[in-house]
Amino acid sequence: MPKICLVGAGSTVFAQNILGDVLSTPSDVNAGAN
Repeated sequence: MPKICLVGAGSTVFAQNILGDVLSTPSDVNAGAN
């Protein structure tokens, strides 16, 4: 499981929405955040 760090997200609601989207999106083994 990759580690995710949000710095200066703006608000906790925004951070929760982003984390929810990231965690609900199926990850591809060959996909990377470059």
